[in-house]
Amino acid sequence: MGTENTSNICKWLDEDLDVGIENESDDESNKEDLLNEVHDSNSEQDNEEEDDDYGDGDERLMSINDGNCYTGRDNTTIWQEEPVSLRGRRRAQNIVIHLPGPKRAAKNARTHTECFDCFIDQTIINVIVRRTNIYIEKVKRNYGRDRDCKLTNDVEIRALLGILYLAGALKSGRLNVRELWDKNGTGIESIYLTMTYNRFQFLLRCLRFDNIHDRQERKEIDKLAAVREVFELFVQNSQRCYIPSEYVTTDEQLVAFRGRCPMKVYIPTKPAKYGIKIFAMVDVKTYYTHNLEIYAGIQPDGPFHQSNSAHAVVKRLVHPIKGTGRNVTTDNWFTSIPLCLDLLENDKITLVGTLKKNKREIPPHFTTTQDREVNSTLFGFNENCTIISYVPKKNKTVLALSTMHYDKAMDEETGGSQKPEIIFFYNRTKCAVDVLDQLCSAYDVSRNSRRWPLTIFFDILNIAGVNALVVYSANKQKILRKNFLKTLALNLMKPLISERITQQTIPREIKRRGEQLLGIPQTGQEEGTRPEGIGRCYMCGRTRNKSTRQSCSQCLKRICPTHSDVICLNCVEDMHRPTQIIESDVD
Repeated sequence: MGTENTSNICKWLDEDLDVGIENESDDESNKEDLLNEVHDSNSEQDNEEEDDDYGDGDERLMSINDGNCYTGRDNTTIWQEEPVSLRGRRRAQNIVIHLPGPKRAAKNARTHTECFDCFIDQTIINVIVRRTNIYIEKVKRNYGRDRDCKLTNDVEIRALLGILYLAGALKSGRLNVRELWDKNGTGIESIYLTMTYNRFQFLLRCLRFDNIHDRQERKEIDKLAAVREVFELFVQNSQRCYIPSEYVTTDEQLVAFRGRCPMKVYIPTKPAKYGIKIFAMVDVKTYYTHNLEIYAGIQPDGPFHQSNSAHAVVKRLVHPIKGTGRNVTTDNWFTSIPLCLDLLENDKITLVGTLKKNKREIPPHFTTTQDREVNSTLFGFNENCTIISYVPKKNKTVLALSTMHYDKAMDEETGGSQKPEIIFFYNRTKCAVDVLDQLCSAYDVSRNSRRWPLTIFFDILNIAGVNALVVYSANKQKILRKNFLKTLALNLMKPLISERITQQTIPREIKRRGEQLLGIPQTGQEEGTRPEGIGRCYMCGRTRNKSTRQSCSQCLKRICPTHSDVICLNCVEDMHRPTQIIESDVD
């Protein structure tokens, strides 16, 4: 698709992104010189031309062209200098049957809220409500008044999420929370109309995602017990609602966290340096997150114990797209020759990625720059994959592996650099997870917290916002991400505002502003009669708490003598009497 489509995607996501920036988490500089302008490729994959000579039946015979061979350091792996041609049928890689786009319930989602509910559905909300109420019951004895520790419900939890999204859309995620509730004109009106500052803080402190009474038992077999249920429900919803495009990327993201956590890692090349590592599989074209896995270190023996090797992680991440003929792009931490062969033979998935120089299957000549010119490339071929060694500058080599390319094709757009098609394709498809990180950080809902389950939940909300926007744009029309999040936040907050303005104990000013926000006619205007008895002046507010029996004859609101004036009826009639035009006689 080229750079034009990439810029279009970034434009409707309302981001100014440098998608050519390389993932800084690589412990080697293998990819340093692969930096190139990243393009969203629609389909530039090389379909091998059919050989003119066909074999009998389905028999596939390998024909090795004349040329030299390279032997890996393991003295077993043989690479041909010239491409290997297969007699018989054309290769079946990258034949995508299921077209990308929303599916199931997400296919009919049209509004902002419907798209969001595809990912944070009622099941997740109910889990959070039940687990939070269990914790509130536990801490209730620490409060003197019941109104300070009331149980929550699904309407209030959704409104809480709306406040987080609105604060993130306005880039106030790290702002002091009290400033959001300021009534001096600098606060956000819709936020303090939704709930009080104390209630917001109370709900954030009590927000839980599992049953605290049996957590210790579950932690004996699972380090992620505190967030496992909600996290898995969200991942299942993400896989259920969307079909990714033909190109996906697997990489890691680091969620910033410096508190106490058994999974906290230190990655000095990341901006946050300390945090929780999450592996992700992201669509290259839309940046839709299709699969996630939290790195939990070595789990105790039990159902959640699993290998953390790069081979095992990639196999688990790509399992939802198994057998779909798609391509996965990986960096040099994940890429290995056994992995690419396993994915090709067992999962029908091709792989393109950079390689570390310590792999035993690599010929020694591929890792040296002696007697090699700058911008030169060495190719190695076998029946199933291709390996290249590219010299971007003096005394440096870059290794890449592909099961998608089977020839010596060079990219014409690189000009004098003479980059192979494999490297050019890798540059176009490597940055999906990095772009997702930038999208999440642009309108981050996170608040400062020492609780790692809450930090992970904030990351879930960030990803859900991106996924919901992808579904909304596919079903209806493209919209700026900031506007999408603001509208979504208000839609989540309005049901609680509607309930709050019906309460008798809230200030009249809050009720009046809430009715204006919801477009509800004022109560006094609707009734058409003057209020009876004693009430509070609406202009004095709750701070002064001025009581009065008077009311305005026009708007029917309570008004004290300080904010009113006396006028006689004759003057009132003169004010409302139509002006008469006197015509003078003309001689």
